[in-house]
Amino acid sequence: MRFLGLVSGVVFAFSATTVSAASNSQATLLFLKIPQGARADGMGQAFVAVADDATATWWNPAGLGFQHGRKVMATYDQWVLGFDLSRVYHASMAGTYEVPEWGTFGANFSLLNLGRTECRGPQNEDLGSFSSYEMAFTGTYGAQINPNWALGVGLKIAYSKLSPGGGAGAEAGSGSATAFAGDVGVLHKSPLVRGLSFGANLSNVIRRSRT
Repeated sequence: MRFLGLVSGVVFAFSATTVSAASNSQATLLFLKIPQGARADGMGQAFVAVADDATATWWNPAGLGFQHGRKVMATYDQWVLGFDLSRVYHASMAGTYEVPEWGTFGANFSLLNLGRTECRGPQNEDLGSFSSYEMAFTGTYGAQINPNWALGVGLKIAYSKLSPGGGAGAEAGSGSATAFAGDVGVLHKSPLVRGLSFGANLSNVIRRSRT
């Protein structure tokens, strides 16, 4: 049974990332797919049906329904190792807070910093440099609907700033994008087999985006 409790039985995970960039054929804000939590990574990212810590705000908001008290987490990953690219990193922070008889609320912030990029003109003249980054903030809520089932929802705003913008023709654009998205999750803990749970999460469903 301990093994079942570790892997949480069967995991169902669904995601939909449909953020639009300059045209509907281009995808942006793909950093929203970067998984959070060393424990979840150590489990092969089979965490949707576990979601029992603060990273549930990313993996499955329904996991908050079974959480009590307060939980926090913070991560920092240097994105490219072996090179002098210390400014290229991914960081995240999350926390949960239980409100008795109401459920558990959570918040999640993630940042992908892409460092600075030199900008050159047609004659290779130095035009300075610019910073590129992407970030998202998510508010989540989860509650039990009975002893074995919990539901959760999340609302997020994501912002991507990859270039200063400008240009002409195919290169024209603001160089940035903003999107509003939602998550919906469900988590079931089996009353028959201890440690066995089932989870599903529909994440990053875009309701509105602009560039």
